[in-house]
Amino acid sequence: MEELLNAFLRSVGNHNVRMSELDVNTFLKHFPNKDLLTPAVMQTIREASRERFGHPVVGVVDNDMDFIEDGPFAYLIPKTGFVRLYLEYTKQLEAPIEFQFFCALSVMAQAVGRRQYVARGNHCIFPPTPIILVAPSGICRKSSAVQLAVKLAREVEIPVLANKITPEDFVRQLQASHRGASPLISAPELSVLIGRQKYNMGLIEILTDLLDCPDHWESGTIMRGRTELKDVTLGLIGASTPNWLKSSVPIEAFAGGFMSRLLLIVKTDTPRDIPSPPTLNTNLWNQLQAFLINLMTIEREIKFTDDATAWYHKWYMLHRKQTRAAGDDKVGYYARKSDHLIRLAMNLQISRGEHLITPIALEEADAVFHWLEENTPAVIKLLLSNEHGQVATTIIQLLRKEGGHAPRTQVLRDAVKHFSPRLVQEAIATLHATEQIGRYDGRVGDVLFLKDWSDQ
Repeated sequence: MEELLNAFLRSVGNHNVRMSELDVNTFLKHFPNKDLLTPAVMQTIREASRERFGHPVVGVVDNDMDFIEDGPFAYLIPKTGFVRLYLEYTKQLEAPIEFQFFCALSVMAQAVGRRQYVARGNHCIFPPTPIILVAPSGICRKSSAVQLAVKLAREVEIPVLANKITPEDFVRQLQASHRGASPLISAPELSVLIGRQKYNMGLIEILTDLLDCPDHWESGTIMRGRTELKDVTLGLIGASTPNWLKSSVPIEAFAGGFMSRLLLIVKTDTPRDIPSPPTLNTNLWNQLQAFLINLMTIEREIKFTDDATAWYHKWYMLHRKQTRAAGDDKVGYYARKSDHLIRLAMNLQISRGEHLITPIALEEADAVFHWLEENTPAVIKLLLSNEHGQVATTIIQLLRKEGGHAPRTQVLRDAVKHFSPRLVQEAIATLHATEQIGRYDGRVGDVLFLKDWSDQ
C-alpha cells in the first residue's frame, strides 16, 4: 500500500504524467488505508498540486460524497457545520450547489455581523459577504435560491431591506433597522436595485461605501441634512442574468469599485433536475435557525495560527508577484482578493464553530476562489478592471455631456487627453461588447451614442 501511495506522490509532481484535479481527489477518496494519509503526506500533496494546478487540491479522504453528482465543487464543501447543514437542507432543490454554498455563507455572515472579526493592522475584516448569483433566466433557479436564504434571514430577525428604493429612502431604512443589527439587502433582480435609472446613480455610490462595513459613515446631502451611521454591517444577496450584467449595469458601478466588492458566482447550468421537489426537512430548518441564533450571542476575535500566518505571507507575496507580472495590479477585484480570501477562510471556520484560521481553511478558501475566477466570463473580468472602468466612465460622461451622442473622432480626441490611445480604443470596444454604447454612420463619420439615454 505504501508503494502505491509513493507512486501516486511521484505522479502528482511529474508534469509528464497526465493527471487532473478530479484524479487526485478520486485517488484520495478511494485509497484504502487512510492511516497512511498523514498530515505530512497531505501537505506534500497540497504543495505538489499547487505547483501543478495553480492552487492546492484540498483532498477528500473520507467516504462522505453525498454531493459528488454536483460536480467538482463538491470537493470544496465543508464536511461539518452550518454550511454543510444548509447544503443538506437544499440538496433536493434545483439551484446548483455553488449557489446554495454562497447563500449559506452570506446569511451566516450577516447573523454574525461585527461580533466576530479578524484584525489586520489598523482595520478589521468582518464576515458580511455580498454575493451576486449569475445565470441565464430560468435555468439555475437563482432567484429561488436568493429568496430561500432571505427567508431564513427574516426568521432569525436579520433586517431585510427593500430592493427597489431611492438613495434617500435607502438611508432612512438603514438608519431605522441598523441599531444593533446587520441589515441584508435582498435583490433577486439586481436590475431593480442598480439599473441605469438616473436615481440609482447616488445609490451605487452609497452602497460602494457601506459594503466595506465602515466604522463611521456620514452624508451631508441625503435627507436634507447630515446623516450619520456608525459600525455599519451591510450585506447583499442578489441575482442577475449574464446579459443584463454585461449590458445594463451602469459603468459607474464598475469604475467606482462597487462590483469588485461583490463575489460573482457564475453558472450556466445545473445538474439538478427535480420535477417534483419533496417537502423539505423541517428539523434541518429548525437546526439552521438555532445555529444562527446561537451565533448572535458569540463575540470574539478570529486569529491566525502561526502556521496559517506563514502560509498567508507566502501566498500574499506570490499573489502580488503574479498580478504585477500580469499587469493586473490595478484590477479592483485582485486588489481586494487578499481581504476576500481572509473573509472566506474566517467564515468557513465560523461555520464549523472554530475561532482560529488554519492553513487548511486558507487552502479551502483559495481553492474556492480559483473556481470563481475560472468561471467568471472574460468580459466581466475586463469591466472589473479599475483602469478600463475609468476610461469607460470618461467616455460615458463625454457622451452625456454632448446629449447622448457624439462623433467618434471627437470622443477619441477628448479621451486621449487623459488616457493612452490604446486604453481608449479598448474601452470603446468593451462598451460596444457590453451594449452600453452603439454606433451609426453620420455625416461626420462614425457617431457613438448611449443606447439607453433616451428612456432612462
